[in-house]
Amino acid sequence: MRPKSPTLALANLAIAVLLLVLAVLGLNILNRISTHSELISTSLGGVAMNRRGFLQALFQGVAYLPLLPVVALAREPIQVIVQQSPIAGFQYYEGDNIFHLLRLNTPLQLKRDLKNTYDKNAVAIYAQGKKLGFVPRADNTAVAQMLDRNEKISARIVELTISENPWERVRFEVVLNG
Repeated sequence: MRPKSPTLALANLAIAVLLLVLAVLGLNILNRISTHSELISTSLGGVAMNRRGFLQALFQGVAYLPLLPVVALAREPIQVIVQQSPIAGFQYYEGDNIFHLLRLNTPLQLKRDLKNTYDKNAVAIYAQGKKLGFVPRADNTAVAQMLDRNEKISARIVELTISENPWERVRFEVVLNG
């Protein structure tokens, strides 16, 4: 299942905050009106209603609206895509041998390679127990730090291409699960 867009989650949160602010402002206005005894009566379907009664009815329903997006967000875990990259060194490990077994959304395992003498931030990538290669050196610092902090991250294949260039064969994404 594709994680929901962080932009959508932020938009829902912004709407919830906006509705909450509007509800608070409305209650503030209602309190100001109630301190003044000025009443404006109108006739609605033969029922007389003053300004205070109208605003109370309006804000009793609106007061619960800000909770709807917040409750929806609380049920769904937030996932943030940290990066998308090709797999470095794909042709030197088991990548070519198991390429035919790989599929979109195949989960990948990320493991720090602390013994790597070429790169202190090396992160190896595995699928089905086979080493496919590494997170590219230019992109591995954040992923290495998250693994070192035991943060909940996951990886999956997002693109498979038959190509002579091994850098174009497999793209993966790293997701921070919150």
